[in-house]
Amino acid sequence: MRERLAQIGKIILALCLLAVLGYVGTLGMVAIVTSFDGSMVLPQLVRLDPFDWTAVNALAATLTFLINALLLATVVIGFRSVREGQASRSVHVLAWAINQMDAVKQDEQMVRHAGPNFEAWDEEVRASANRVCNAYQRMCYFARQGLISPVH
Repeated sequence: MRERLAQIGKIILALCLLAVLGYVGTLGMVAIVTSFDGSMVLPQLVRLDPFDWTAVNALAATLTFLINALLLATVVIGFRSVREGQASRSVHVLAWAINQMDAVKQDEQMVRHAGPNFEAWDEEVRASANRVCNAYQRMCYFARQGLISPVH
């Protein structure tokens, strides 16, 4: 994707360079046909009288349209790329959350079967409860920050 964007950027740069060179060339042509006293001198090689300037105008407008269309296309491609990156990040975070929840399933069952009187729990059940609380705390933090959906 980055290679394609780089190619599009190079094409846009080349088109802009051509437009600038065309403008500079037009200025040079005017300098050629203008004499020192300000009167117009038309050399035999450069005849601007029969030249159709509306065609040049149309060509410049078409070139401008194409450059703008390419710029718009790069913006759309960039937006899609960012959106895909965010979706990929969300998938990775959700997979991490699922792994975290799977890791504490045994501890969760142990805490459920230990009963409501937490003062009677032994060290193993307390360690399991601590791991479950830490896992849920991380999930809560991720949900509050919007990294994963609270529905999950």
